[in-house]
Amino acid sequence: MSVKISVMLLLASMLATADALQCYACADLLCSTTSATTCPAPADHCVKAVHDMTSIVLKSCGVANMCNSKEPGLTTYCCKGNLCNSVGAVGKNLLLLLVPMASIFVLS
Repeated sequence: MSVKISVMLLLASMLATADALQCYACADLLCSTTSATTCPAPADHCVKAVHDMTSIVLKSCGVANMCNSKEPGLTTYCCKGNLCNSVGAVGKNLLLLLVPMASIFVLS
C-alpha cells in the first residue's frame, strides 16, 4: 500500500512541475547572463523590467499586478508563456515578418 502512495505522490509532483511556468531570471546583478527558472506559485507571468535612465534589465517571474505597474523611470514588459521574457523574442518575430515580405519582392 505504501509503495502505491509513494508512486502516486511522485507522479503528482512530476505533473505539478511540468505545468509550472518557466521564465528567464538574471544570474547576476547586471543581468549579463540569464538562466531558466521554474516559477513558484502564485507567479503567472514572466517579467522583464528596464530602468529608463541606466538601461539596467531585470528578468524574473512575476504576478499580474506587476504588469500594470506605472513606476516612473521603469518600463515593464510581461508575457504569459514559458521562457517568453528572452531578449531575442522581438528579433525572431521581426524575422518572421520580413521573410515573407522579402519573398514577395523577389518573386514579383
